[in-house]
Amino acid sequence: MIRLKPIQGVAFAIGVALGGLGYAQTGTVDTNKATAPDSAHPDRSAASSTDKSTTSRGSMRSDKSAKASDNLPRADRNFIEKMAQHNLAEIELGKVAEKNASSDEVKRFGREMVEDHTKANEELKKIADSKGVTLPTEPDRSHRRALDKMQKKTGADFDRDFVSDMVKDHKSDLKDFRKEARNAKDPDVKSFAEKNEATIQKHLDMAQQMENSTKVSSKGTERSSSTGASGSRSPSSAASGSTRSPSTTERSSGSSSSNR
Repeated sequence: MIRLKPIQGVAFAIGVALGGLGYAQTGTVDTNKATAPDSAHPDRSAASSTDKSTTSRGSMRSDKSAKASDNLPRADRNFIEKMAQHNLAEIELGKVAEKNASSDEVKRFGREMVEDHTKANEELKKIADSKGVTLPTEPDRSHRRALDKMQKKTGADFDRDFVSDMVKDHKSDLKDFRKEARNAKDPDVKSFAEKNEATIQKHLDMAQQMENSTKVSSKGTERSSSTGASGSRSPSSAASGSTRSPSTTERSSGSSSSNR
């Protein structure tokens, strides 16, 4: 038994050594596993990088839009926002005119309003997007009230009121376009005002011509009704004249018989 003790000590030492080696190997393996996921799944790493890149580009675009918006003079910003509202209202009014007007001329004018103001608004939207300005997409409350009022009218009443409104609106718009064409600081806004000023002038000329023709036709109607009224009195006058004729004839015949 005494001889076996050294052998057991050696065996115990060898076991401890082997255990330490296993622990060291286990620790090495765990460390490698901890650093492995990115290399083991390259798609995850790429996706993370793409997300960061997309976020960065989005923030850069946002920053650029904000800077462009800040650099746009207030007067130019107010002009494009106001004209966007007017375009939307004129488009809707033109559609109503196509349905409710009695005059073919007014209907044609309504169609032209829809076409021209749609083109102008598309051009204006491109400019606004480049400047970081968000334009309205539907008429505001005041324009909506005017639209609702016109939708209830038809025939000659609609023609008269629609044409009158178009003259007033386009006179106001023409002043704004001329002012912006002269004074705009932003070159894109200035170019838009210069280009579309002629279109507003054309619409105003057409509306004024229709307004004049409407006034002439209404005066003609008044004259014809007045003439009709005076003509209706003529038969009574003629009738009264015919009733007086016999008495005159009788007096004439009486006097001539007395002379005899």
